[in-house]
Amino acid sequence: MLQQLLGGSPAVTALRDELNRLLARPAVPLKRLPPVLIQGETGTGKGLVAHLIHQTGPRSDASFVDVNCAAIPDTLLEAELFGFERGAFTDAKQAKAGLLQVAHRGTIFLDEIGLMPDALQVKLLKALEDRSVRRLGSTRSEPADAWVLAATSEDLSSAIRTRRFREDLYHRIAVVTVQLPPLRDRGSDVLLLARHYLDRICREYGLPTKALAADAEAALLAYTWPGNVRELANLMERVALLSEADHVTAAALRLPRAPRIPAAGSPAGETVDEQIASLERGRIEEALRAEGWNISRAAARLGLPRNTLRYRMERHGLSEATDAGHRRKAESSRPEPMQPVRWQRTRVTFLQTQVIDDGAAPEHERTRVLDEIAAKVAGFGGRIIEMGPSSVRAAFGLDFVEDAARHAAHAAFAVQRTGGASRTAAPQMQVRSALHTEEMLAGRLDDRVELDTDARLGAQRVLDQLLTTTEGESIVASATTKPFLERRFEVEPFSSAPEPHRLWRVVGLIDVDRHPGLFVSRTREVAVLEDLLEQVEQGRGQAVLLAGEPGIGKTRLLHEFHRLTRDRAGWLQGSAVSFGSSLPFHPLIDLLKRAFSIQATD
Repeated sequence: MLQQLLGGSPAVTALRDELNRLLARPAVPLKRLPPVLIQGETGTGKGLVAHLIHQTGPRSDASFVDVNCAAIPDTLLEAELFGFERGAFTDAKQAKAGLLQVAHRGTIFLDEIGLMPDALQVKLLKALEDRSVRRLGSTRSEPADAWVLAATSEDLSSAIRTRRFREDLYHRIAVVTVQLPPLRDRGSDVLLLARHYLDRICREYGLPTKALAADAEAALLAYTWPGNVRELANLMERVALLSEADHVTAAALRLPRAPRIPAAGSPAGETVDEQIASLERGRIEEALRAEGWNISRAAARLGLPRNTLRYRMERHGLSEATDAGHRRKAESSRPEPMQPVRWQRTRVTFLQTQVIDDGAAPEHERTRVLDEIAAKVAGFGGRIIEMGPSSVRAAFGLDFVEDAARHAAHAAFAVQRTGGASRTAAPQMQVRSALHTEEMLAGRLDDRVELDTDARLGAQRVLDQLLTTTEGESIVASATTKPFLERRFEVEPFSSAPEPHRLWRVVGLIDVDRHPGLFVSRTREVAVLEDLLEQVEQGRGQAVLLAGEPGIGKTRLLHEFHRLTRDRAGWLQGSAVSFGSSLPFHPLIDLLKRAFSIQATD
C-alpha cells in the first residue's frame, strides 16, 4: 500500500521506512491509537499520506472523515466538528452528529489544523483528552473515540511562540510526527512523478501516450516547485491537453526561468509567519481607526470577542496607551470626510442583554459570558454598539436584513441558551434581554453607520426601563416591537399599563402553519403562479423570484400555492441559515440534500 508513495530519493525512502515502522506494530482497532501530525509544505501530499495511514492501519474497515479546517467558515466549524441539538440555534430543526462522532471507532483527518480558530483549539483539546464530545445545546457528553490524523503547512513552533497555536494542543496531536519533504529536495523523483502523472492523464482523457523531451526533463529538474507535487500534477494535466506533439518540450511546459520575487511590500527574507503577522496587525489597526479606536466596535467589526482583540493588540504592541494616543490624535486633527454622510430614516431594533449575579461570580467568568453573548448576537446580524461591565447592546437593521426584529428575537433566545450553558460554571448568573424598535436617522459613510444621538439615547432609556421592570430570566419587548414579533413569536402582556406603554414578554416561537391569518388579496399573484405552472407542465421550465418588504406575505403566498397544487407538482424547499452568510448557495445546497436524501453521515 505504501508503494503509492512514488520516489527513490533518500527523503522518500526514509519516509516510507518511518511509516512502515509505525504501522507494523500490532494494534487492536478498539484500543487507543497515537495521534499523528503530518507536516509539510502545501502540495507535498499530506492528504495522500493520511489516507494511506488509514488504509494500512488497524481501523481501515471503519470510516475515514476528512475535515479541512481552513475551508469551513469559523462560524460553522464548531457545529461541524461537535454537532448540535435541535433548537441550539436558529434553523437547527433537527439534531446532527458532529464529525468527531461520525468518526467514532474510525479515523478523522484534520487538515490545516494550524489555521483552526483559537476558541476551537481549547474545545478540541478537551474532546481528544476525554474521547467524548458535547454537542452545541446539549448538557451531556457522548463518546467520540476517533484516531486523529492532523496535517498542517504552518510552522507550529513559530505559531506557538506568537500564541497563534496552543502548545498543549500541539503536544496532544504530535505524539507521532511525520515530515514530508518538498519536491525540490527529492532530486530525480521529479521526473518519475512527472512521467507517472503524464501517463495517467493521457489514459484518463483517452489521449495518445506522450513522453518528455530531454530539454523538458532538464527544465523540470531546474525548477524550484513552490507548489510541490500538486503543482507538478496540474502542469502535466495542462501540457497533456494542450500539447499535440508526441514529445513534450521545455517550451510546452512554459516554466518560469527567473526566480520568484517577494510580493510587493514584503521585505526580502521575510518569513510567511512574519508576513501573516504584519497583515493581521494591519487589519486590526484599520478596524480600530475606522471605529475611532473603540475596542468593542472594532472587535465586532472584525468578528472577534473583545478580549481576543485585546490579546492580539498586546501581541502586536498595540497597547491601551497607544489607543489613547491615537484617540487624542484623532480628536485633535480630524480630516474632512472625502464624501458626505448619507442620512436616511431606518427602522432599528435594539437588543440589550444584561448579566446579573450576586457578586460571587468571578469577573473573568462574567467577561467570558459577555464575550459569548456578543459573538452570538453578531452571528445573527446584530451590530454591537456598546459593551458594558454587565451588558451588551446591539442594533439590528443597520445592515440589510429582512425583518430585523425577528432576527433580534432569535438572537435573544440564543443568548438565553448561552446563559443557560454558563450557569453550569456560574449558577448564580442570570441573563435577561430587552427588545425595542424605533425609526431613527442613520448616517452611512462607506461601511460605517452612525445613529442619531438623541434618538439613540431615547432608545437607551426605554431599554433601561424594560430591564428594570422585568424579573428573572426573561425576554421583554416594548409595544413598538410587539407588532413585528406576534406573527412568529408567542407574546403575552407583562404589565397592565395601557398602550403604548404596555410591555410584552416574548415566550417562544409559535407554529405559523397552525395559526394562519386570513389569506386575502392575492388572487392575481396566485393566478400568475398557476399560469407558470401550466407552462412547466407543458415542458417549459420556469424560475420565479418573489420580492417584497418584510412581513408582506411572501412565505404565506408560497404556502397557499403549495396547498392548492400539491397534487400537481413535487415540492422541495431549501433555506438559508443565520450563520451562513459566507455560503451564498446554502439554500440550493439545502434543497439538493433534501432532494437526494443526503444525510450528514453520508
